[in-house]
Amino acid sequence: MSRTARKVLLRVVLALVALGGVAYLGWRLYGGGAGAPAQSGINPSFSSDTSEYVLENEHLRLALDGATTHFTVTSKADGHIWNSVPAGADTDPIALAGTRNLLKSTLALTYSTRNGTRTLFDNFEYSIRNQVYEIEADESRIRVDYTLGRIARAFIIPTAVTVERMNGFLAQMTQAQSRKILDSYRKYDPDRLSQDQKAELLRPYPILEQGPIYVLRDNARDFLKAEFEDLFEAAGYTYDDYLQDQAAGSGAARAGAVFSVSVEYTLQGRDLVVSVPLDSIKYSADFQPVRLGVLPNFGAGGVQDEGYMLVPEGGGALIRFNNGKTAQNNYYADVYGWDHAVSRKVLVHEPVARLPVFGVASGGSAFLCMLEEQASGASIAADVSGRNTSFNTVSATYTLLRSDAFNVTDRTIETIYMYEATLPKGALRQRYRFVPTGDPVELAKAYREYLVSRYPGLTPLEDGRAPVAVEILGAIDKVQQRAGIPVSAPVRLTGWDEALGMIREAASWADARLHVRLSGWMNGGLNQKLASAVRPVTQLGSVSGLDALARGANDAGARLYLGGITQYALDSGILDGFLYVRDAARFTTREAVALHPYSVIWYGLMELYDPHWLLKPRVAATMADNLASYARAKGAAGIAPEDYGLLLSADYDPKDTVTREEAMGMQAAQAKAIADSGLGLMVRGGNLYALEHADLVTDMDLRGVPYAILDEAVPFAQVALHGLVPYTGRALNMAADPREELLLSAQRGAGLYYVFMAERPDILHDTDYAMFYGATWDVARERAEETVRDYAAKMDGLANLAITGFRDLGNGVTETAYEGGARVLVNFANEARTAGGVAVPARDFVTLRPEAAP
Repeated sequence: MSRTARKVLLRVVLALVALGGVAYLGWRLYGGGAGAPAQSGINPSFSSDTSEYVLENEHLRLALDGATTHFTVTSKADGHIWNSVPAGADTDPIALAGTRNLLKSTLALTYSTRNGTRTLFDNFEYSIRNQVYEIEADESRIRVDYTLGRIARAFIIPTAVTVERMNGFLAQMTQAQSRKILDSYRKYDPDRLSQDQKAELLRPYPILEQGPIYVLRDNARDFLKAEFEDLFEAAGYTYDDYLQDQAAGSGAARAGAVFSVSVEYTLQGRDLVVSVPLDSIKYSADFQPVRLGVLPNFGAGGVQDEGYMLVPEGGGALIRFNNGKTAQNNYYADVYGWDHAVSRKVLVHEPVARLPVFGVASGGSAFLCMLEEQASGASIAADVSGRNTSFNTVSATYTLLRSDAFNVTDRTIETIYMYEATLPKGALRQRYRFVPTGDPVELAKAYREYLVSRYPGLTPLEDGRAPVAVEILGAIDKVQQRAGIPVSAPVRLTGWDEALGMIREAASWADARLHVRLSGWMNGGLNQKLASAVRPVTQLGSVSGLDALARGANDAGARLYLGGITQYALDSGILDGFLYVRDAARFTTREAVALHPYSVIWYGLMELYDPHWLLKPRVAATMADNLASYARAKGAAGIAPEDYGLLLSADYDPKDTVTREEAMGMQAAQAKAIADSGLGLMVRGGNLYALEHADLVTDMDLRGVPYAILDEAVPFAQVALHGLVPYTGRALNMAADPREELLLSAQRGAGLYYVFMAERPDILHDTDYAMFYGATWDVARERAEETVRDYAAKMDGLANLAITGFRDLGNGVTETAYEGGARVLVNFANEARTAGGVAVPARDFVTLRPEAAP
């Protein structure tokens, strides 16, 4: 490399030299903070590569432009070309300059300072434009190492130098030149400084110990520095001299926010796999990377394109390209919901993506993006054209480092944020599967194929009967007068004998698979204390009555699951085996996670109410083991942890950190161990990691929240899961519109679910359990029996079949098709409809068997 070329390169490299008393060549950033290991150095490469890098197999061709790192993926099944960034981003008439840069980016990193100020670095403006990246490629992989940061020009001139050395260089210049240089330097003589002044200057300029020095003024203009660079070079000032000055402590400014991030592309059959190795992310303790968006614009649709974005809202929803809903909020959902080990002050609504997947369809072609490693830290967002840009985009963003704020003292309003000590292990990984169709059902089938290959426990069901789930409420806590003193004590809702009678009768309603969840039966009832020791509520009957209940349920052909809270400690203290300093999970601020309810009126925390505590994941696992052991001893069919598969939280205790991904792995491993022991598992909600070993999923959100930006709800999840995992929607007798929930269940191949108690509803007066007013057995049993018998007869033989098609026939009628030819027509309208020659009563459904189909 020539001297001139080397000098140009060094101007950029040395702009980001970080000093900590000793300077290093290249880039050097220090991680840290309390307990945080130092991050290794960032070593950028400056690219002028115009090559094309290609990965290709029989299904796909990926071509990456070395000059921009933008790429295209060609699906050979239909010839469709997918772009990593949209064409025309430079000329987008809507987007502002910064937004255009984001449109041209393949990564978007948000970092935070210690006081919580967040800034977004897109890798176009802060890396690609400056050519600060390096590409490594072979026949199976392309890796791009990006350096993101504000790269300022640096100059190879002395920042601080002894007067003696400076005079040596000035002697080689003209008097006018030396005078011009000295006008931009300030002289410090240690003999003329006070002790305080000297101590202050010695920190940035250790060479002051040697005697008088010259220091470059902060306001020196760049054009002067460029001129000085030539003058010093002519006077014999070399790069080695520069290093000598830096090593001696020149007082150069610290590096700003700079990050190193790598992304890898591989092809695996029909899939493009995109990974970000987390150990490739380098940063300083002053600038913490908190969020990373991966391929935020891949497959973006323009204003002339026709297509849609698929998001995992409820069973699935479509957002049509260019739908004009720019006055509505964009779509956003956290994968597996909120991490309760991260504090929040307000809760209006909690968007949850139970399945970590999204997709795009355009021009009769489509892809699915399945989030794999670190999916538990991801969120999915989608937006339409016309708001900020002319493009329709959907993508995933990952939380890298979680943080919480705390006030330093009561005497200051300053807030400091504490972060996780280190990044998680492993990689962020997304799998893009390309499908030569725009039909959402075909996308769901492709996702089903993916799930079966990834989760070996998802195998076809053998039983074709529609599942029916019944939850029986044992006891609640209620304030009662005892010797004139108000105390909270368990109140019986359903005793053992009453529960057994319900089970026997419900099991006789139809030839259905009856699953029974027993809730509120131990440790105080529904407001359950810690399950460190399992103690049945005495108000429900003797322990032998519970034994008889388990035997009787089995004799009736039902499966009894003992419910319990395993991840939280409610109303628990030392006498219950709970010590919050030992057993509670921690925020990043080291505080124990105390959770308060939120107001339904003003949405804020109600901190005057007693909190409940989030347990450490290992403590929660012990509680689940205790519950399983007790169920096994009593002869129950399985357990129904209240929170497993529904909520997922980490523990940021620096002494024993368990990340969210690790907590998810612990839950999945425990579920497998429970299944291998012969016990069944009933779960709520149905987060993906809970499905493989679940006997039944209840409370599945079949439709989702009708956000205004959404255009159409589709049974994407149900097509993917039907015949592999039994599931139900919400409890019919608890639903705001039971008939609507029933029709949704029929449309999406779900089973039915009810909640019952023996007591009359007035027992719930002056309690926090008003939601169960419709659960009284004597009030709901007749209608429930009629509904179950009718539903089981119509849906018989379908539960173990795959859904092969779904159509909206118009006028409120939909058709769901099953393998073998059966079809279910559902009429959501308030009037009878005829569809395809078949009459469907108002607010009802009919099942057509192959031999009866018109």
